[in-house]
Amino acid sequence: MKPELQSIADTIAKCGHQIYLVSGEACPRFAYTIGLTETLGWELVFPGGAIYKADEVKRIVNDVAGLLRGGADLDSVLEVGTLGSFRVRKACAEWVRALMLGAPQFVPVTAW
Repeated sequence: MKPELQSIADTIAKCGHQIYLVSGEACPRFAYTIGLTETLGWELVFPGGAIYKADEVKRIVNDVAGLLRGGADLDSVLEVGTLGSFRVRKACAEWVRALMLGAPQFVPVTAW
C-alpha cells in the first residue's frame, strides 16, 4: 500500500475517520471525512466554514461525528461547545459530485 493510503488507513483505524480540509488560502472552504461510511453509512461534508480556523473545523467535524456515532438524530441540533449549533442533513447528489470533484465514493454524504 502506498504510504499516503496507509496513513489514511491508520488514521481511520485510530480515530474512526480522516478529515480533509479544502481551502482557498488560510481559511478552509469546506471539509469532508473519509471512513465514517463504515460506522454511519455515509460521510460528512462541512461546506463553507470560512469563519472558522482549521483546528476549529476539525473540532466541529470530530464532535459532530462523535455525536452521530453516539446515536444523535440527523434532525436534531448538535451543539459543539462555543463553536455553535449544527444541523445535519442529506446533501443533494449533484451538489456532492460538484463539490467533491466527481468522486462518487463520497456519496451518500450528509452535510450541514
